Amino acid sequence: MANPGYKGKVVKGSTIILGMAEWSYSGETANMEAMNRFGDQYIRQENTTLEGGEITVSGDFVVGDAGLALIQAAFDAGTHLTDLYLYINAVDYFAPDPTTVLEDSTVEASYITITKPPTAVTQGASGIARVEFSAKVSGALKLMDASEEIIITTLGRSADRPSDVIFIAQLISVGGESDVDISFQYGDEEGLLESETEVIASVSDLGIIAFRQSDIVVSPIWYRAKAVSANDATDIVYGKVLSDAITLS
Repeated sequence: MANPGYKGKVVKGSTIILGMAEWSYSGETANMEAMNRFGDQYIRQENTTLEGGEITVSGDFVVGDAGLALIQAAFDAGTHLTDLYLYINAVDYFAPDPTTVLEDSTVEASYITITKPPTAVTQGASGIARVEFSAKVSGALKLMDASEEIIITTLGRSADRPSDVIFIAQLISVGGESDVDISFQYGDEEGLLESETEVIASVSDLGIIAFRQSDIVVSPIWYRAKAVSANDATDIVYGKVLSDAITLS
């Protein structure tokens, strides 16, 4: 069954990027290496590594759009995005595959990096300005179903006392679950999120989730949100990893 294109969209986190009319993904490619040995008449091509593809998004330029501002900020900071969603209809979308953990990291899955910010603007005689931005995938994209997937994103943290930290996340979807259990993992190294807050049990309402954790003495601190299906403890979803200084994923 064909997908009605008018129901597509491009979303950063929970913010729709207004005016977008087209997106494309070039797909993954295999890096090949020629292999030959003594006695071989033909050179063999072997698949050595996989490379994520290029994303291009274009549409009408909406002055002051919050979504475009988020893309520009991600380019300026070199952010590793795990929450850029490319919808093909009202519920199905492509996103960085959270199950593909990159070889040089124990916590970071596939991500998207903005390679050309939305500063490429074309103005025509029609009076409708067009804008385009591009991105590169590290890892792979995966086709998701927003009506079935648990989706949570780490938003940040605040502190109103020297040793107290308030972790903040946003629960975007519980998928097909009635509710989920939410907690936050944290630590003093990027790949070692060894500590975990108490669980906020049986969350069903979408929106902002906050949890105060006392007696934290490490600095800088690395952290991420964690959501677990209340019905299936093996169904675990993580938000992006953040630190005091930079966004990691």
